[in-house]
Amino acid sequence: MIAFENMDERLKAISKDRNWLAEVSGKKPDTIRGALAPNAPLFKRSESLQKALSEAIEREETSQAVPAVVFESHQLVLRPSDEDYNRWNDAANLANKRVTDWVVDTLNMIGAEKANHSPPIAGNLESLPTPRKTRAKKGA
Repeated sequence: MIAFENMDERLKAISKDRNWLAEVSGKKPDTIRGALAPNAPLFKRSESLQKALSEAIEREETSQAVPAVVFESHQLVLRPSDEDYNRWNDAANLANKRVTDWVVDTLNMIGAEKANHSPPIAGNLESLPTPRKTRAKKGA
């Protein structure tokens, strides 16, 4: 379930507002306003309300899901858990990016790092012979 504190952010990410949430969840706008208010009292934040609002938001997120990356006929669709999505969203917010942009940028960065990494010679450095000591020539 989505934490009440994250619902406004998730609504913004799907271009929806609290009125839309009231309409699709069947809850009164005042109920939603009270539950999503900063420091709302616990009695306004029931588990059943949280579940109904979370499901409405997640349904819309799923319906709006667009492939993160498209290369001609290749498509990539990500379906993160709520926990993973919340972590990604937090990281995206720190970077002042949308979650989808942050995910694509992060995957591209990891891919570039992997592509530029060259493996050690012969698989590992322990397989290389120990260098021989050489003496300096006299008078040189």
